[in-house]
Amino acid sequence: MDVSKDYYATLGVLPSAEDYIVQAAYKALCKRFHPDVYKGADAHERMAAINEAYEVLGDSSKRAEYDRRRGETTSDDSDFFNDDFDQSKRDVDPFEEDWKVAVEYYPEVVTIAERLEKTSARLAFTFRAYILLEKEYEQATEVADLMERNFLNQFFGTSTVSHTFARELTEAGRKDVLQELNKTIKVLGSGSGERVVNNLREKHQIFNAEQLKKQKEEQIRKKKEAEAAIVRKQAEAATASRDASFARFSILVRSVDPTTSCHLSEELFKMWMNGELSDDQIKPIVSGTKNEFKKWSVLLVLILSVLSVGLY
Repeated sequence: MDVSKDYYATLGVLPSAEDYIVQAAYKALCKRFHPDVYKGADAHERMAAINEAYEVLGDSSKRAEYDRRRGETTSDDSDFFNDDFDQSKRDVDPFEEDWKVAVEYYPEVVTIAERLEKTSARLAFTFRAYILLEKEYEQATEVADLMERNFLNQFFGTSTVSHTFARELTEAGRKDVLQELNKTIKVLGSGSGERVVNNLREKHQIFNAEQLKKQKEEQIRKKKEAEAAIVRKQAEAATASRDASFARFSILVRSVDPTTSCHLSEELFKMWMNGELSDDQIKPIVSGTKNEFKKWSVLLVLILSVLSVGLY
């Protein structure tokens, strides 16, 4: 027994795998890598490693000792991201014939296996081996969910938040972030799952649907606030500009007649402010208004005098 070797990885199963899953994986691997079938130069070396792993994991007492000496911690990611297992199945598929028959009657298992394949080639292999050995085709979805959950527990702790994030990353092909998630959870533990996930989402700008919705709502809110601020500033600027223009207009009017109110006409002011009337054009209008006012003032005084005399 060599505790420096990962026998579970050699058989392509999880440390939580039941004995019959270990046995199913061993039988499938023997069929796959037997020197009479597998023609690779490392055929004997592979079979030796497979037999060594099963000698320990296939014996309950040896397996218990092996687990005790290795410890019960979150597994390192080296096996999770190792593509060697996936590449090896190109040589020969020990399930090919049996799998074809199973798929003919239970085509849904293909989709299930493909889903697990995205997470791990070893996980998909174990699923196929178990389903074919135990004939639990009707419970294929439940079996796959359980296997996947145990697998994620092994590499990403028991936090459901970590599991959800790991699935998102797997679907997106972000192995770099998956590796960081694995290493961080291994150091901090499952209890820090939510904190770790939130930090990684922010660090790598990876957001779920709910977060994206909130981000969009926040962007819309900020945009509306910015637009409202612009409108306010424009209104303030317009008011300040009008006040300044009105002050200048008042000075212009009083330069012609200091006693004249600058509130001659709102329309006149607007025409001047819009450039329809120049300073030179305003002056005679103000002057004419002044003279006209004096003329009517004298006339009004005469009328009032006549009326006053008539009353007496």
